[in-house]
Amino acid sequence: MQVGTCIMEVYSVEKVDTSMEILKAARDLFSQNGYNATTTKEIAKKAGVNEVTIFRKFQSKQKLFEAVYEYFNYNQNINIDSNDFKNHPNEFLVHLGKSLYNLFHSNLPLIQIELRNQAILDGSILPLQKFPNKIKGLITNYFISNQLMSEEESEMFSINFICTIFGLFININILQIFDPAPDFDKCLETLVNNLLK
Repeated sequence: MQVGTCIMEVYSVEKVDTSMEILKAARDLFSQNGYNATTTKEIAKKAGVNEVTIFRKFQSKQKLFEAVYEYFNYNQNINIDSNDFKNHPNEFLVHLGKSLYNLFHSNLPLIQIELRNQAILDGSILPLQKFPNKIKGLITNYFISNQLMSEEESEMFSINFICTIFGLFININILQIFDPAPDFDKCLETLVNNLLK
């Protein structure tokens, strides 16, 4: 029994490690070469797996890209927990805004790839479209649980907040239309103060 359990544990760890190696290799190659120029063959080689393994685990290159985006973008660096829900709204939103900005910044190459390839990656909801609903739910829950806004008001507030943070990120890091570039922290504080008036 112990031997069987040990084998199952090793198998599970190997399975997770293989998926992670594929995700890391795909992230690196998508970031360096772009979505279209990256092949599953190259990803398999970099990950040290057979190309068939990629399709068995992720079904297609597009689904692999979505998995990369979801893992490295959605599941990283948003450090909001139940204690944050007790904070003053200004403090909660500034913390969330900085976390979002840092998250976007750390995944800049992936975001650029998706923005360039939206017309090509059709047939499913793209990662960039999924993310705002998760954050909207987080902000909405904060305002409802603290009885600060109705559900409808908090949803509208959330949409304005998310769009502004992402817009600032795009302008500062991709479009770079302002000279000098705006200071994100100052913009965030001004935004939060104005939205909460």
